[in-house]
Amino acid sequence: MKKLIFVVLMVFTLSAVYDTTFAAENSEFAEALKYYNSKKFKEAVELLKEQAQKNPTPSGYYLMGYALYKLRKFEEANESFKQAYLLDPEFSLEKAGLIKKMPEAKH
Repeated sequence: MKKLIFVVLMVFTLSAVYDTTFAAENSEFAEALKYYNSKKFKEAVELLKEQAQKNPTPSGYYLMGYALYKLRKFEEANESFKQAYLLDPEFSLEKAGLIKKMPEAKH
């Protein structure tokens, strides 16, 4: 349950701090992200499922998980998150270029 809460919190980071250079490299992902940010979650899921059939990526599954979560399809969302981490066990939003690392605070 703690992992799911952590993942849910990350969606807000994903939608707030998106690196546009990643979108330029993958137009289907970029289109799905536009749908997601426009709260058109069903359309985002449809595009991401198509993309997963052609070229599965951790970022695609991750975003699909959040869109499914927003649609209250929690079990499907959880499976999508699992797929992201199965493809890349070290997956992170930072590694995917979806967020920028915040500088560490000096004590």
